[in-house]
Order: sequence, then C-alpha cells, then structure tokens
Amino acid sequence: MTDTTYRRLAAALALAAALAACGKDDARAGNASAVPSAAQAPAAPAAPGGITPAEIRAYPLTLAKLQAWHQAQMNATRAFIRNPSAQPRDEDQEGTAPDQLLATIEKNPTLVAAIREAGLTPREMVVITVAVTDGALGMQVEKQGGKLPADVSPESVAFVRRNLPELERMRAEREALEAQLDEAGEADGSDGAGS
Repeated sequence: MTDTTYRRLAAALALAAALAACGKDDARAGNASAVPSAAQAPAAPAAPGGITPAEIRAYPLTLAKLQAWHQAQMNATRAFIRNPSAQPRDEDQEGTAPDQLLATIEKNPTLVAAIREAGLTPREMVVITVAVTDGALGMQVEKQGGKLPADVSPESVAFVRRNLPELERMRAEREALEAQLDEAGEADGSDGAGS
C-alpha cells in the first residue's frame, strides 16, 4: 500500500501507541507524518477557538478516554474496510498540526461518525492524540536522561508509562485490522487512498 492520507492520519492518531511500543530513541526525527507535540506546534497563533498547547497540556487523560480513542480508530478502519472510497484523499489533508488534523477529520463524514460513535468529538480525538503522543515522547526524553519540555504534561508522561501494556495491546489490535484494510484495497485495485 502506498503512503496515503488515511495511513498518515491513522499513523498520527496512533503515533503514541506505536512510539511507546517501538521505543524509538528520537521519534520526532525524520517522521514528517507525525503529529507535532504541543511543544512543536507551529509558531503561528491558533485560530480563534483553535487547539492550543495549553489545552493539550491540561487535558486529563484517563483509561476510559484512551479506550474511546482506540475505539474511534477501530471504527474508522472498519468503515474504510466496508467502503474504501470513504478514506480521505491526499488532497484532502490539511496538514499535521493539531488544527490542521482537526480540519482534515471534520471534512470526512466517515471519520466524524467513527469518532462520535466512540463517544468523542473530533476536537477531543485530536487533543487526546497529541496528549498521548506528548506523553510517549516525554517518556523517551526522560528515559534518555533529558529534561521534559515545558509544554509536555508530566501527568501525560506518567499516564503513558502506566498504560504502556494497554497501548501495546491497542497497537497490535489496530495493526491486525489495518491488514484487513490493506487486503480490501488490494481486492478493489486501489491503494486505499479513496478516489
């Protein structure tokens, strides 16, 4: 399967689980499709009502929210298996900054429905994604003896550390379902990017 918008979006939504499971030393290096941490947010001010680093840092991660986050990813993947043309196209992607990810999600009714079915809003999905990603990246920084960036919540780092086995389980479950999405794309002759 080629590098499609869905894959980049799924990777962004699942980045924290993958990073935690893989234990990458410098997860930010060379990964243009990764969601930036709150500390790496673009220099431009957030749009009115935009997602801010402070909102991400203050977001209280819970196991229930993590499970809903995972369920939303699974819902979207199942929907795309049933209807591969519903996947976002490359030209639909706004970017990987939090507000851009939110705009990409909000333009896709299938993604919005999958997220809402899991009990989240698209905005909360992005905030959780970046908070978990920051927690995973912060865990790696601490593991290497570095100082946690000011925009990364120590609570998010502790949450990811405590829930690492669950994140790994979620990653494995998601990857197994994504293999079915690959097969569905191959069966219809598409690359899974929608048309």
